[in-house]
Amino acid sequence: MTGASDDLGPPRTLLALEEARRIIANARVPVLHSETVRLREALGRLAGATIHARTDVPCRPLSAMDGFAVRVSGRPTTGPLTVRGAVFPSGGPGVGLLRRGEAAYISTGAPLPRGANAVVRIEAARRTGDMLWLARPARRNQDVLPPGESVSRGDVLLSRGEPIRAVHVGAFLAQRMPRVPVARLRVSVLPIGDELVADEDPAPAGTWDYMGPTISTLLPFAQVELCPPSPDDRPRVERTLLRAARHADLLFTIGGSSVGAKDVTKAAIRGVGRLWFEGVRVNVLKRGAVGAIGKVPTVVLPGQLVSAVTVYHEHGLHLISRLVGRELRRFERATLTRGVHVDHPLDSTYLLRLSGGEATPLPWGVARMTALLQAQGFAVLDHGRSYRAGDRITVQRLWVNS
Repeated sequence: MTGASDDLGPPRTLLALEEARRIIANARVPVLHSETVRLREALGRLAGATIHARTDVPCRPLSAMDGFAVRVSGRPTTGPLTVRGAVFPSGGPGVGLLRRGEAAYISTGAPLPRGANAVVRIEAARRTGDMLWLARPARRNQDVLPPGESVSRGDVLLSRGEPIRAVHVGAFLAQRMPRVPVARLRVSVLPIGDELVADEDPAPAGTWDYMGPTISTLLPFAQVELCPPSPDDRPRVERTLLRAARHADLLFTIGGSSVGAKDVTKAAIRGVGRLWFEGVRVNVLKRGAVGAIGKVPTVVLPGQLVSAVTVYHEHGLHLISRLVGRELRRFERATLTRGVHVDHPLDSTYLLRLSGGEATPLPWGVARMTALLQAQGFAVLDHGRSYRAGDRITVQRLWVNS
C-alpha cells in the first residue's frame, strides 16, 4: 500500500481536508475477501458481490385479487359465464383450459389457468350456483400480475458494497437464494489511555471505556474485535498494533492523538508502520490521522467523543468505502435555519440537526455528548466566514443517529 508519509514534512503538519481526502482516495488498499453466509447472518453486512435476479418474479401470470379468472376475447360480455372449479396458490387439481364463456374461482396469488387472461374481483361479480354475471365487461390483463412484475430476470438486487437490509431478504428468498456473498471486513478497535478500564469492569478506579463500544457499534457491517484499553505506553501500544494487524483488515485507535507528553499513538504507528497524514486543518477533525501497519490501513481517532465520531465518518468511512468498492459516506445539501459566524482560525466542524432539508447548528464542542445525541449530520464550515439563515451547505449524514 502506498502512503504519503514522505510528503508530510515536519511532524504534526496539518493538511488541508481536501488533500487528506485525496490521499485516501489514491491510496492502494487491499482487496477484501468475501464469504457466503446465510441470509439471517447477512443483515447489516456489506455485499461481497453484485447480485442479479436469476428468474422473473412471478414466473407466470398470477391473480392480484380474489375473484374469478376469465378469458377475454372477441366481443365484451357480462355473462352469464359457467364457473368451472377453483384455483389456489397451493395448487390442486386445476381446471384445465379455460374457454370463452367460462370462469374459475381464483384467490390472490394463484396462477391463472391456461386460457385465462383477466381476473374479475369477487365484489364485481354475482354468482348463482355455477353461473356468473359480471358488473361490467372484463378487460384483458385486468388484475393480473404479469411475469416479472416484481422482479425481472437480470435486475440488480444488490450492488457490491451495499448494506444488506431486511427488504433484501424477501427478494433473495423469492429467487431461492438462501445464502449470499458478503464482504469479510475484520476491524480491530484499540482504546488508549492510562485512565481507561473496560466497560463494566468491576475495578474500583478508572474511567469506563465508552469510546471503544461507541465506535464498535458504528461498524455493524464488520467483524469487530474491541481490544482491552491500552495504557499510554509506546512499546505496549506498538505490540498491540502489530498483534491486531495480523488479524484485521482495518485498525482504529482511540485517544493519545494530540501533542501532549503521554500522546503516544502516532509515534507508535510511525514506529511499526507509517502515517499518511497526521491531521487536518479543520477544528474537531484536526487530530484525526490515517496511516498503515504493514498493509492494514489504520485510523487514529481523538479521545473526545464528538471528534472521534466525526473523524470516523470523515476518514474511517472513506477508507471502508475504498475497501468495499462503494461510497458509504452520505453527503447532501441542506439549508441553514440560522446564521453562524466561524470565529476560529481553522475551518470548523459543526454538528447539525437535520429535518426536511434544513440544518440547525447545535452547541459547539468536542465533548458535547448531548449535542451528538441530537445530531443527524455535520458540516465543515469555512473559518472567518459568516453564514446567514437560508445559506446552502454540504452536510454529511451521521450513521449513529440516522
